[in-house]
Amino acid sequence: MTEPSLPSDTRVANARAWCLCHRGLLLVVFAFVASAFLVPTLAPVAVSDDALHLRSSEILIRDGHLQVLPLMVASLVGQIIWSAPFTWLFGDTAGVLRVSTIVAVTLSAFPMYGLLRELHITRQRSALGTALYLFNPLMYSLAFTFMTDAYLVSGIVAATYCLLRGLRLGGLRWFLGASIVAGATFSIRQQAIFIALSVLAFLFVGVRTRTSRETLRIAIASTAPLAVLVAAYFLWYHVIQGTPPGSAQVDVTSQWLSANPLDAFVLTRRLTLFEVMYSALFLLPLSLAVLPRVRSIATTVTKRGWIWFGAFVAVLLFGMVWYANGNARMPYASQFLSPSGLGPPADVHGGRAPLLSPDGQTVLTLVCLLSALVLGVVLFARIGRRTDHENRRPVALVVALLVGQAVAAIVSSWPLQDTAITRDRYLLPLLPLTIALSLWALRSVRITAVVAWVATVGFAFFSVVGTHDFLSFQSAVWSTAQAARTSGVPYRNLDAGASWDAYHLYEFSYRHKIKLELPTGLSNRELRKLGNLRLSKNDGKAWWIGFYAPASNSKYVVSAEPLLSYRIIGHSHWRSWFRQRNETIYLLRKIKSKTARPR
Repeated sequence: MTEPSLPSDTRVANARAWCLCHRGLLLVVFAFVASAFLVPTLAPVAVSDDALHLRSSEILIRDGHLQVLPLMVASLVGQIIWSAPFTWLFGDTAGVLRVSTIVAVTLSAFPMYGLLRELHITRQRSALGTALYLFNPLMYSLAFTFMTDAYLVSGIVAATYCLLRGLRLGGLRWFLGASIVAGATFSIRQQAIFIALSVLAFLFVGVRTRTSRETLRIAIASTAPLAVLVAAYFLWYHVIQGTPPGSAQVDVTSQWLSANPLDAFVLTRRLTLFEVMYSALFLLPLSLAVLPRVRSIATTVTKRGWIWFGAFVAVLLFGMVWYANGNARMPYASQFLSPSGLGPPADVHGGRAPLLSPDGQTVLTLVCLLSALVLGVVLFARIGRRTDHENRRPVALVVALLVGQAVAAIVSSWPLQDTAITRDRYLLPLLPLTIALSLWALRSVRITAVVAWVATVGFAFFSVVGTHDFLSFQSAVWSTAQAARTSGVPYRNLDAGASWDAYHLYEFSYRHKIKLELPTGLSNRELRKLGNLRLSKNDGKAWWIGFYAPASNSKYVVSAEPLLSYRIIGHSHWRSWFRQRNETIYLLRKIKSKTARPR
């Protein structure tokens, strides 16, 4: 006999009651959605690596087949499928694909709030945690791209919520749901496999369930759907699509399999410092809110807690001295969060002038160090307290997931160990889990909520303004490049930065097997000297030419500054909210010279 459905009036009343009860969450989500109207969300431009992601989506819509380009390390398939309804309905433009990412992040706010509530955190603090998650500068800026990072974090949040619900309610459906979410996320970014590995570590190494049979059932439910989806992806990539020649996924896998243990140790040593300092930056509003009560919290730390805290401080300080050697400062892994603001600062010639001076970076480093120490006292004050078995289990699971994603960041950074070490976006999966763990540790601590909210609003202001400026900057670059194309400049003669060159020239370069072009008649010594020459104050090496577009000869260049050996033939302007002035983007043409910079 089926249960009778509720009358419509009752359903409406229940919905109103739920909205009233969780109005803090709804206000945060509304603010996030409303902020999308303040930035150029629909700008027809690519950002960083998502230029090639856009091409995969266009190939599906225009040509009717699914394809991941050879240079892509991320699995990407799930993201392309997710975005397909958006492009079918509204068109396959970069702005529409950006909207698909924003929708995914917006929807993830609800499981983020839910997992905080599963840890018995109050509604008000859960809303605060959700705001910290949505308006974190790194999360916010990546939400306004078609990169895989925001999708990965959204999947981690949804899977974590399902796992915590499964622990509390029992049964297997929530664990099955978490595994399906992890599998779908794996089809976007392989790092999601660490969700299942963390669950297995929790079940068989950490806090176990009541019986061995229950542990085994949960392990199977948490991994079986994921295993099926992983197998389906590899079948598609290697058999149905066919492994493309020079596949980056194959190359990276071979690098992992041939990893040197000593190199892995060095990378782990560096990444440990990065992960702690970036987590401290993520949680800065909470650190400021609890700072006045650190002394009283410290009096509750047990002897075992102080031992753990001492080890934590030693690792932190030793890592700073060993890696930084007094020179490197936050942000250590600048890509989407850098001294120039939000968005990659060096993906276009001339770059973007820094907003934060070296002294400002030193202050930011010290602030992050203080935040880490404050949060360390809060977290280790919990160690040694007596809690019942049921209350330990959800927290232990969150810790297992956090450790898993910390390891995943190290694995993802392996191909970069000799150059950039890592990228800040690889550390983003730590954000929701550190928020959850910190708010759990603060459950019995009275914090200055006004300070926390004001600091979070400050994060939101920086995120919105920084994202506006970067998308406006990128829009000016692309419009200037398009004007050059309209006037007759061929794609191969035009260098407009990483995303433009990748979007327009990567496939051409790949199909024709074009190698990096260098001018003839110069000695190796001259090539090395010219290769290191900066053509303007904020210019750097045009790394994207060899990586994305070796077909380009850079006779024409779009730049944020005038360049040596180039003549200005056009310009455009964009409005910077941070600087409160108009900035210029230049179209330049190469001056014929025997000492021209090589490409």
